[in-house]
Amino acid sequence: MANEFSNPTLSNKEIRRRSFTPNVSSYQEFLDFLYDDIDFVIDRLSRHRDKYSEGMRNNPKQGEDLINSTICDILTGRGWEAEHDTHINGNADIVISIKYEPYEWIGEAKIRSGNKNLDKGIKQLIHRYSTGRDYQNSGGMMIYVKDSDVKAKKMLDDWKNYLRKPDLNIVNKEGLPTLLPPALRVENCPEKQLVFYSYHEHPSSGLEYTVRHTIIDFRHDPLE
Repeated sequence: MANEFSNPTLSNKEIRRRSFTPNVSSYQEFLDFLYDDIDFVIDRLSRHRDKYSEGMRNNPKQGEDLINSTICDILTGRGWEAEHDTHINGNADIVISIKYEPYEWIGEAKIRSGNKNLDKGIKQLIHRYSTGRDYQNSGGMMIYVKDSDVKAKKMLDDWKNYLRKPDLNIVNKEGLPTLLPPALRVENCPEKQLVFYSYHEHPSSGLEYTVRHTIIDFRHDPLE
């Protein structure tokens, strides 16, 4: 016997899709809803870190791509337009939007190997991928941890302090010092202890660009 919807309007696939698409009326509301869903995804990934850590150890690049794709797939299932490796002035790791709205958010993912690697990531996010225009002036750093004896909170605090005063000894592939100026300000997230925000002057638009920094711990080395 074929399944039937008690509400006949739900037999229309487009109406069903719209029923779970985030209904936002401003860019800030877009960000608030998105960050709630990103935190939901992080909680889900953390429950299976034993599987992801194995993949990251075997092949870090494929492991990172798998995590990025999984994040996009879950967010798509929650109504977002979420794409991995989308071309926006280069191949951005995670791009989130909503149909028929100008709102956009870009996430740059890095497997942490110290501040030098994260420095490269935030430069790519701000200087390469983002436009910094209205409704496109927020993004995120997704920091993945696969090995280290350092606690996640200490890693995040070290990165936070770095953004206040970048290390000029870190150079790019041409051997030149970092071009990333200190953040305009850095603020803790009032709701999440492993999240903080940094604010920067966007190099092309001149508008303030906000970066949400999140750390996801994939280490799995149980004692028993």
